[in-house]
Amino acid sequence: MLIRLKSDIPLRRISPVIAGGPYLAELSGDGVTVTVRVIEYHAEVQGQVVPEMFCLITDLRDIAQYPAIALAALHKRRWDGPETALREAKSCLDGAGPFAGPMLRSRTRAWPGRNSPPGPPPPR
Repeated sequence: MLIRLKSDIPLRRISPVIAGGPYLAELSGDGVTVTVRVIEYHAEVQGQVVPEMFCLITDLRDIAQYPAIALAALHKRRWDGPETALREAKSCLDGAGPFAGPMLRSRTRAWPGRNSPPGPPPPR
């Protein structure tokens, strides 16, 4: 697993910084605690350093087999490829976007209420 961690999710460091920058930490939630390797770094976009620190967590603890720089590059590749293409496809849809409302609309109201299931089908 390789996940970018949001800045508001707390980690408890359980090791000193390992060669190359990462460290081990515990991530807890819903009564479960897991030990993860934490990789923190700053990225460059078009030659300029992004002011935000990236924080990746992984269960791949072997630093020789999975160097931090290789995992960071792998995460960047994800955003350079399918995620970016998907975002571009969505942005081309007419009326798409967070403030545009639903992208798919029906001419008839299929749901009688916002949170209730549909009623019986209309008579033919």
